[in-house]
Amino acid sequence: MKKTTVLVTLLAVLVLGVSMTFANNSAEVNKDVGCNLVDAEGNLFFAPESGHQVLTNSAKDNSKITCHAQLPEGQVPPEKAIHWNFDNTDMLCSTGAGLTDDWKGVVTPSGKVMLSCHYKTP
Repeated sequence: MKKTTVLVTLLAVLVLGVSMTFANNSAEVNKDVGCNLVDAEGNLFFAPESGHQVLTNSAKDNSKITCHAQLPEGQVPPEKAIHWNFDNTDMLCSTGAGLTDDWKGVVTPSGKVMLSCHYKTP
């Protein structure tokens, strides 16, 4: 069952202290950023310092954020890996450069949670 998104920021990645200033077509890498991830039941949880973000100063201003964390304490891992994305959640993701539906998340039987979010300037 698809969930309706009340706010497009439901899956927005919380990027702390991100500067959008670049020099000479360089990439900016921000480590230890906090992320909102999707758990085994399809709910969001915040994982501080779980991700890294790459913002580029290309003509297309592409950006990507990747986050890795463990399920919150007390939550039971799934028996099989669960794969989340825009198609089965109706949630958008933010890399700090913009909102996108180009993302995927995985929750593994060992309780590991991963998010990969790609933004390409239209």
